[in-house]
Amino acid sequence: MNSDLAKLQPYPFEKLAQLKAGVEPNPSLEHIALSIGEPKHPTPGFITEEVLSHLHGLSVYPLIRGSDRLRETIAAWLCHRFQLSAVDPASQILPCNGTREALFAFAQAVVERNKNPLVMMPNPFYQIYEGAALLAGAEPHFLTCDASNGFLPDFGAVSAADWQRCQLLFLCNPANPTGAVTNIETLQKLINLADKFDFIIASDECYSEIYFDETAPPAGLLQAASLMGNSDFKRCMVFHSLSKRSNAPGLRKVLFLNWPLTVLLITVAGVGFLMLYSVAGGSFQPWAEPQMTRFALGLAVMLVVAMIPIWFLRNIALVAYGVTVLLLLAVEFFGVVGMGAQRWIDLGFMRLQPSELMKITLIMLLAAYYDWLPAKRISRPLWVVLPALLILVPTF
Repeated sequence: MNSDLAKLQPYPFEKLAQLKAGVEPNPSLEHIALSIGEPKHPTPGFITEEVLSHLHGLSVYPLIRGSDRLRETIAAWLCHRFQLSAVDPASQILPCNGTREALFAFAQAVVERNKNPLVMMPNPFYQIYEGAALLAGAEPHFLTCDASNGFLPDFGAVSAADWQRCQLLFLCNPANPTGAVTNIETLQKLINLADKFDFIIASDECYSEIYFDETAPPAGLLQAASLMGNSDFKRCMVFHSLSKRSNAPGLRKVLFLNWPLTVLLITVAGVGFLMLYSVAGGSFQPWAEPQMTRFALGLAVMLVVAMIPIWFLRNIALVAYGVTVLLLLAVEFFGVVGMGAQRWIDLGFMRLQPSELMKITLIMLLAAYYDWLPAKRISRPLWVVLPALLILVPTF
């Protein structure tokens, strides 16, 4: 048995349960659980739908490194979010079954217990930092975070002797539970210290996508490294998580519609209808009523399409494109030819123009194609041929 197990502390929520034992809360007050941090909202519908659409893969063992597409997508997101020039999906991305497990395993891999190691971490802290350090044979070194230092560690107060012993520095940015954010300058100073004293920085950034100012998202360790020319991210290990940022309130799909834009469209259309009504001398005929019918039908279609799962639109894109091509052929033989290049099928209450539908289905198909195409192939000329043919087919 590992003797270091005796050094572990009970999980804080066990201590909290003991403290609360026998305490009866005021029944008139709503319970606010400041405990394990379990999500209180359903997972967003599009995530659930993606999982459901891939349940057929349960019979296959997942790859340890994850699929190429997954790692390429993660790398692309990192580059977009943190303004990085490049991240290698093959050697710099590793999907894990939970950040906690990854944080723990990483400490076991990098700490050399026979060198009197020190593992530094903020205090208060995510308890896995301490447990990982103890079971790796290291001494936890707590860096106090309170109001006097803006709830951020005072790295300047750490002695050179402690830095010399340090093998691993745990960061949490933004910090849990205070929300304090470490700026780029501080992160770059820590990278320089890591180079000087030969230690690794493990930055827990699972709260990186929870912030108030959309114009100033929290900086990341990789971003700081890139800005100082450390493009291979030496001594930097970053941990991201889907569990926090992807448990947004599970509202009904209709609430996800862009209602301000919808109201604006209805308002603008309403003004147009009034003008047509006025021009016709106070009559809905001959212009206002047909236009109102077309708009109402178009708006209904827009609202219905907006509530259709993305995965479903992606799966039917090719079929929709093919049907529209057939409609284009049908209108040539059975449709009405108007001025210029106009072609339509007269449905009585409206004129159906397949060329307008083609614009929509072509966009759907191209989006599905580039969603399927691995990121590294997008810029290759060969993979542009098929989109070009898809665009050219309706013109024949």
